[in-house]
Amino acid sequence: MAEKSDFNQIISQALNNRFLQTALTRATGTFKGNRVRATAEIPDFENLRLQARAAKARVFDRLDHYLVKLEERVTALGGRVFWAEDEKAVMDYIIALAEARGVKQVVKGKSMTTEEIRLNPALEAAGLEVFETDLGEYIIQLVGERPSHIIGPAIHKTKEEIARLFEKRLGLKYTDDPEEMTQAVRRELRTRFFQAGMGITGVNFAVAETGTLVIYENEGNIRMSTTLPRIHVAVMGLEKVVADLDDLSALMRILPLSATGQRLSSYVSFLTGPGRNRGEGPEELHLILYDGYRTQALADGHFRQILRCLRCGACLNFCPVYRLLGGHSYPWVYSGPVGVVLTGLAHGPEAVRDVAGASTLCRSCNQVCPVMIDLAGLILELRRRLADGDPKGQWLADMAGRCLATPLGFDLAGRCLGLAAGASLDPEGQVRRGPDQLRRIGQGRCLPRPSPEPFHRSLFRGDEE
Repeated sequence: MAEKSDFNQIISQALNNRFLQTALTRATGTFKGNRVRATAEIPDFENLRLQARAAKARVFDRLDHYLVKLEERVTALGGRVFWAEDEKAVMDYIIALAEARGVKQVVKGKSMTTEEIRLNPALEAAGLEVFETDLGEYIIQLVGERPSHIIGPAIHKTKEEIARLFEKRLGLKYTDDPEEMTQAVRRELRTRFFQAGMGITGVNFAVAETGTLVIYENEGNIRMSTTLPRIHVAVMGLEKVVADLDDLSALMRILPLSATGQRLSSYVSFLTGPGRNRGEGPEELHLILYDGYRTQALADGHFRQILRCLRCGACLNFCPVYRLLGGHSYPWVYSGPVGVVLTGLAHGPEAVRDVAGASTLCRSCNQVCPVMIDLAGLILELRRRLADGDPKGQWLADMAGRCLATPLGFDLAGRCLGLAAGASLDPEGQVRRGPDQLRRIGQGRCLPRPSPEPFHRSLFRGDEE
């Protein structure tokens, strides 16, 4: 996880970064527009959301059963399954496998699960050459950064920045034409697919009934990573298992609609056993079932629902905080509302004290989540747990609660806050007076001046009249 730094400084840097603001506006605006148009064309979209939520819930009621069933099917088809409790277990397994098979080069498809465990640095430290094959992931690998967005890892970069990066790191002639840049990277990576002894990918869905791994992509690079190297390693979070093909159908429809506004991704791969079963593809298939924080979430009554997350990124595109600050303002590889929740779950509530406090709780994330996760409610729960760990804050919250629970206390609190707000605002409604923190919060905002009479008093007066 990123080192803790001053959140006010992070906010200031993000808001004053002209290139970042341009890139965020372009990317999230495009994702939002595509999703709105695509879902409007689906007459049963809300019903589809209900089906998708039910499909995920069905698995979590018997997660151990479906995971064991998946293991049995994959093993019966000639694959190998490894259960990894933590990130070290994943790294040790892959490094040992590479050493045993004499692998020197690895090609990697886009995978947020491997970003969670920082797999690339571990493989490189073991002497392996690792090449990200997704264009966005390749860009951030060149500059040594983590993803800024679940779907678009490099959306914080403008095309002009990327052009200069390719000129410097790859020796390419400067061009900011997207097609020319893409073709240049394709030529750079083409030979890597043939030279690599191992391909590593994530998994979007794994069907317990058939042992099938389902992978979505739009570039085609993942499909090459799963077929050309002689070994395919799929790293999968436990929550990606689905019961059967019927449940898969609803999830398959809703993921691309929410992620990129497509009816279907450009490439969808169904991998059932190693390539020798099909006469083509890898000789070996290794499925790593990674836990990390998943079983912890499963046992938590509040946070269990986060395991429904499809990693579509829709909540990021609609979040006013993410759209201004970008992904690198968050402390872990996940950003936006879902990033706050996942980081708080994996690293503890204290890790997200600042970003959880920055949330507006506008509930836009809830409205667009394809599997109806109450993200705003989970962020609020993280705030509650932070307050429980702060005796002074808890005491103040309890006192405020007791005060506001009585009509007299509520009335006095409203009057005091109204007087304070009136004294702090200038005629234009901007905060000009008061503590520094209050002035920073009000900077750039025009707030309405409080009414001299509380709303409930006007209602009572109306009754009397």
